[in-house]
Amino acid sequence: MFDWEAVRRRSGLSKYAFLLGLVGFELELEPSITRKLYELSRCRNLIVHKASIVDSVFKRSWSSRRERVGDTLNLQDYEIRNFLRAAYWYLVETRCQDPGNDLDADKLRDLRHFQAEVVRLVRQDAE
Repeated sequence: MFDWEAVRRRSGLSKYAFLLGLVGFELELEPSITRKLYELSRCRNLIVHKASIVDSVFKRSWSSRRERVGDTLNLQDYEIRNFLRAAYWYLVETRCQDPGNDLDADKLRDLRHFQAEVVRLVRQDAE
């Protein structure tokens, strides 16, 4: 019998990684990328459901942002760049961990090098 409670106890990317693990994917979640994807999901929800107006739920989940409750979300270019980098990193990680992938050693090395560079850039922008 499937343990739905084990799924319910997780959230966000850890839930997704857990479910993928059940079918053979062993995703390694890089903390800086996980954080960016969490921030991206918060912004997406605010844009779609609140017309980009900061509410108390958003502010509690991301208190370091300058906007106050009632302000319009103001994403900077570097934030959008990092959201895209994080999403692409995660897609590459999923591809690399696919048990049925057809990647040769050189291609896998190139993708891992790319991922390391993305992490470096995301961390650099965070400073």
